[in-house]
Amino acid sequence: MKRLLCLYKPSQDKVYPWILKHPKVKTNLAHFKSRKDAMNWFISLGYDCATWFQTEQKVFGGIFISENKENEYQFEVNVEKFDGNVLESDILEEFYVDPGTGLRSNGANQYLKTVVDFKEINDHRTYFPLDDEFVIERKKSAKDTEIEALQKENEELREKASKIPTHIIEEKIKKEVEVKEVVKEVVKFAYVRDLEFQTQFDALAVYSQKLEKIASIINNQVITSPEELNVIKKQLTNVFELSKELNSELLDEKLQKVYKFVVKSLSDSISKLSKLVVASNEVENNPQNFVYFVKPCGENARLAQELSYVLFDKKHVAFVSKEDYTFAIYAKEVKTQTHLFYFQDEVKNENPVVVEKEVQSTPAVVNTGVSQKQEEIVVTKVKDKESISNWYLFWTILLLSFAFSILIALVFLLWLGYIPTYY
Repeated sequence: MKRLLCLYKPSQDKVYPWILKHPKVKTNLAHFKSRKDAMNWFISLGYDCATWFQTEQKVFGGIFISENKENEYQFEVNVEKFDGNVLESDILEEFYVDPGTGLRSNGANQYLKTVVDFKEINDHRTYFPLDDEFVIERKKSAKDTEIEALQKENEELREKASKIPTHIIEEKIKKEVEVKEVVKEVVKFAYVRDLEFQTQFDALAVYSQKLEKIASIINNQVITSPEELNVIKKQLTNVFELSKELNSELLDEKLQKVYKFVVKSLSDSISKLSKLVVASNEVENNPQNFVYFVKPCGENARLAQELSYVLFDKKHVAFVSKEDYTFAIYAKEVKTQTHLFYFQDEVKNENPVVVEKEVQSTPAVVNTGVSQKQEEIVVTKVKDKESISNWYLFWTILLLSFAFSILIALVFLLWLGYIPTYY
């Protein structure tokens, strides 16, 4: 095998700075305008040769080996041991070598036709020393090293296996282990208005309790940017719009009374948050200045995101469509959950009261290996022992519902219409 150097020598020839030269021959073989021209011209001559090539920084980038094996030239590049910081894939592309086969690609001959502007200093047929046969020491590639290590490990395992008594192997084969696959369900996104009316109402009730808990956690005033405060208000506005729509369709007297409590709960929570969450024009709108609070589980949560949804009936129920939902939806495992509501009735009642529970159960079908779950909506309501005329009760509930609708509307409009400024 012959050897050759492809050097960058602009000091010798500014027009043709790339030089092909044997390391033991004083004169050069040829001069070229580019390394690509020089290497493709020499490769086409068909020599078994190892060529060390430089970069334009005059440092060696790698070695290119061309070798005739069974009447077919194969090519190999090694850039690992060199300081030129060249990629093997770039060199293969430059020298028109297919990385999959190690053979010359179809574009080689086409490009060679364009290599016409160069200077051949010596005849290549007489240029190389006759007594200079070079034996290349190939470095094992990372893949070859890995294959050898795996083969060695495989042999060691076979040797160990051959020493295990036959009766132990047979005993292990006979043992069967029953494995039950447990598939965990995760909550899925749902747009509240795509759900049935009763489910919408139940989700709103659960949301009111969630909002109550959040309002009870935030006890100190938080200053954020006007933009972040508007995002928070937008989430509550979406809930407010839903509550108005549900109120217009409520025909059941029992649901009307529960609706009154839900609206009051929402109103009280929003009123508290409006006093504690304020904005200042001096605060920049970035994640560092968003409003956060620590949930009972210890998780640090963004207020705007928590106000955008409620977990109910194995669903991530949001108050806008999925296309308009701007927050991340995290995969959560479906859990058995019971929602217990307690609403304080402000109407004083002289007669003793009894507590009655109204339960709506939704069975959840799960995969094999997971026990059946049931999610309950438990609403606690107050009922007089003495009977009240249906006509009087109907008008009382209707008027109270109307009054509380006006109350929550006022709270929303007052907060949404005015942004407190902190000085």
